[in-house]
Amino acid sequence: MIITVLPDDKTRQAFARVVDHSRWQCLSATSIDEARVLAARNGPSVIVTQASVAGQSWVDLVRSNSKIIVTDPGVNELLWAEVLCNGGYGVLAQPFDPKEVFRVVSLAWSAANRMPSITSPARHFRRGAPVLPDLRAVAKAS
Repeated sequence: MIITVLPDDKTRQAFARVVDHSRWQCLSATSIDEARVLAARNGPSVIVTQASVAGQSWVDLVRSNSKIIVTDPGVNELLWAEVLCNGGYGVLAQPFDPKEVFRVVSLAWSAANRMPSITSPARHFRRGAPVLPDLRAVAKAS
């Protein structure tokens, strides 16, 4: 599921033209809050959003269990750094380059739909607990 939060018709139409040939299911949200609700309802998603929509920031979507791709007409190094440092997945420059959109969205979708145990096995261990069993303790117990 791809959710877009693109406030103006021109940007929304440009993105739609790029992804029309794909088999991606796309939903359009009018606000960051609506995108959060759609992501919660539809499971792991990719959200393509303008950096700021109606006074809300893309950062408000980070906890949505989705991969966030930020787009903006003024993409620069500072936006890239902000996105990566705050938990976003990537950045798409405007105007949209079809190959770049396909590459970034495909990778984000794959990452969003992996099983948690594959992507982050460390979270299944207690903090400070040894990752491997102490083989001496195992040998003594046998």
